[in-house]
Amino acid sequence: MDTSEHASRFHSVDGRSFVGQVPLDQPLLTGDFVLLDRPGSSRLLAQVLEKHVTGRTSQTSGALRAAVLPDGTVAPVEPRPFADASAQVPPAEVVDAFQRWSGADLAIGATLSGYQAESPALLRRKGFNRHTFVCGQSGSGKTYALGVLLEQLLAETELPMIVVDPNADFVRLGSVRPGADPRRAARLSSADVRVLRAPSGSLPEGTEQLMVSFAQLSSAAKAAALRVDPVRDRDEYNDLLRILDESVGQREVFAFAEQLSSQDSDVAQAVVKRVQNLGILQWDIWSRGRTSLLDYVEAHPRCLVLDVSGCRVPQERSVAALALLDHLWERRDDRRPVLVVVDEAHNLCTSEPVDELQAAVTQRLVQIAAEGRKYGLWLMLSTQQPHKIHPNVLSQCDNLMLMRMNSTADLARLGDVFGTAPPQMLATATSFRQGEMLLAGGFVAAPMIARVAERLTEEGGSDVAVPLRQPEAEPAAQGTLPAQRATEGAGLSPPRDPTR
Repeated sequence: MDTSEHASRFHSVDGRSFVGQVPLDQPLLTGDFVLLDRPGSSRLLAQVLEKHVTGRTSQTSGALRAAVLPDGTVAPVEPRPFADASAQVPPAEVVDAFQRWSGADLAIGATLSGYQAESPALLRRKGFNRHTFVCGQSGSGKTYALGVLLEQLLAETELPMIVVDPNADFVRLGSVRPGADPRRAARLSSADVRVLRAPSGSLPEGTEQLMVSFAQLSSAAKAAALRVDPVRDRDEYNDLLRILDESVGQREVFAFAEQLSSQDSDVAQAVVKRVQNLGILQWDIWSRGRTSLLDYVEAHPRCLVLDVSGCRVPQERSVAALALLDHLWERRDDRRPVLVVVDEAHNLCTSEPVDELQAAVTQRLVQIAAEGRKYGLWLMLSTQQPHKIHPNVLSQCDNLMLMRMNSTADLARLGDVFGTAPPQMLATATSFRQGEMLLAGGFVAAPMIARVAERLTEEGGSDVAVPLRQPEAEPAAQGTLPAQRATEGAGLSPPRDPTR
């Protein structure tokens, strides 16, 4: 930073925060770290959280993050006011030492700074014992960044994960891509990643079929599949529960429907008509006595990816998600830690469910969000439409990974929920480039803006490229130029020759 007579000067009235005037020509951005020198005292690592222009200077304020001792080690800040301090750009190793001192050691990318002094962006592995929210609009790099995050958790922790993957984006999470850094990839390649795919033709090598056992569903889940609402259809629901509690209710859906069809009771025939009218017997998700989703869950693989992209109807996705969530909640007293990752979470955790199945999934997610942490059930929800996420789930999230987001209404909503995200840093999300992100919450040492690292594994899905026409041959020296022909008759002028 500037060391002339116009250099930045800072003071603190409480020993925890700072304010000061910074010349406008200083490339200091909101979120940047600065190193404050105080006469006769240890240096302080501070972070800029707000800037307001006043004349030819900017009023700058922020938080004091740590004391930097003469030997370079980091220590807690002693809350002592000071009247005058000069500032300089902190070396990358100081920012790195601060992050590691706070317990952050999981590399996710590189910090971005107005001074171009990059340092590793690190996450706290222990910070994932809480719910995490990942969001960004289409094209922001959200899915790519989520893949990097899951790779790092697989490589650097023992945390089991179950990924609900609606677009087959993470089906190759266990396949290290050619050319990946061998040092970083070594620990990842040994992770036990199992992939279950919803029926959609032949299965790729190394994957199994995603199937749900009707018999293993809870009575409430079966009723939801039959679209019987406990309040709206209270009499029918009560009769249905009685049937489901009997032996016939413990069978697979085909035997269940067949046995009921042979009964003369009005209730049995009403249930059979529901099964037929809803086309439930035609769903490909049913296990038909074969290995079910819950059997794989009980085998406790390190990572289980549920590729639901092949589901023909949305209700099949909801059935798979509900079977999983109900099972985890039923076994919550085992206190076996697991991270449940839901991509495109607005489809399963919506504030406006479209049917009983979606409502049941949302209700279970609300319950896990509110009470699951003490049982080791942690959520990671990813979406490009945060306004559609149920507010009782969003309000329970502590960690935030925010990619580019143009909607000011969504940013305002996120600002209300995530108090650890400074407003000015949050506002910069509208100008993020692809792969840039704001990290805030308990999984970082301090809120920071960073650029995501490269993937180690192959992406399961990618954007479809626009078909391009091959360039035309060079026109003859005499005659009409291609650009002129394209604009003739359209009332447009041909493009200006930039060489003139």
